[in-house]
Amino acid sequence: RELMQARLDRLPVDAKPALRICMQIYLGAAIGKQGDLPKAEAMVGKAYQDAQTQLGADDDTTRNAALNLAAIYSRQGQYDKRSEEHTSELQSH
Repeated sequence: RELMQARLDRLPVDAKPALRICMQIYLGAAIGKQGDLPKAEAMVGKAYQDAQTQLGADDDTTRNAALNLAAIYSRQGQYDKRSEEHTSELQSH
């Protein structure tokens, strides 16, 4: 977890957005697996927002972020927070 965060922090400002977003998603997933679901939700939620804005709704990275965010909501029992988009991503995978 710390190594992933250090690498994310060291990414150049001009790094490709998809790379930074993917690293945020995977770091958030790792944090979630360690049990810190609120922090995982915040990180993956930010990655999802960034992906929508910078890459578009149809990008695979955006879909991956939506899927991971929906999984975090499910693990927290927050089924009402999952949007229709997140739910469809879960069902298609």
